[in-house]
Amino acid sequence: MEGMDSAVIIAAAVIGLPLVFGALFNLQFGIALTVISAFFVLWIKKFLPGNLPLGLVIDILIGVMFFGMFIQQIKLRDWSFLKARLACFVLIWIVYNVLMFANPSAQSREAWFYTVRGIAFFTVLYYIAVFAFNRMRTLELIVNLIVGLSLLAALYGLYQEFVGLPGIEMKWLRSDPRLYKLVYQWGKIRIFSFLSDPSTFGILMAYMGVFCMALALGPFSKGRKAFLFISGFLMVFAMMFSGTRTAFVLLPAAFVFFTVLTLNRLVIFSLLYFL
Repeated sequence: MEGMDSAVIIAAAVIGLPLVFGALFNLQFGIALTVISAFFVLWIKKFLPGNLPLGLVIDILIGVMFFGMFIQQIKLRDWSFLKARLACFVLIWIVYNVLMFANPSAQSREAWFYTVRGIAFFTVLYYIAVFAFNRMRTLELIVNLIVGLSLLAALYGLYQEFVGLPGIEMKWLRSDPRLYKLVYQWGKIRIFSFLSDPSTFGILMAYMGVFCMALALGPFSKGRKAFLFISGFLMVFAMMFSGTRTAFVLLPAAFVFFTVLTLNRLVIFSLLYFL
């Protein structure tokens, strides 16, 4: 088993190091790589031997891109992307979370680390994205990538529901009785696609389903509108098999929010002004 772990680590280094260097010097590529990793890395972890910390892959990519942003600023020296009001609020929120490390009432520094790593550290990606998205075309490519991966997740989730889990996934599921109890409820398996768990899958499908249907109302060609609407429908349909209660709440709430924004132009212009 140790030999297998070493082989996996060596293979990951051979493949991963060029990708990391690519993310360091090309932030657009790094963001795309981070998005792809967020969809697949925890799914891949299920089938690898041992307990490799693949969850750190995204953290490493964000850290590398953040360092790469400063390297590019040595030449550009353009900090105008930090002048937005939203950027100031995000920075205040990050500083607040970092300062909480010195909170004398804190029960556990370890708990603080995992909380900040899971929330505040990911917020740094906002600054990287604002700096990297210097063209509308780049933003469109990332949005298309997220929509495509979400659609792929929906299709694979429907495959799991109507065809069944592949043998290797069923083996992974039955390897842990507690995990099996969480996923197998009410006489059926809650679908998780290639994401980490059914809850994550359900929430993602609810969010992206509404997102695609909202985009379908935009100024696009009939073919693109049809693709977005069908994609949104498939995502919402796949969401229903996740058994995630939060997703069922998010769906109507999102439609109400979208309706309010669509009907009240003043709200939209106000948000754009403050952002």
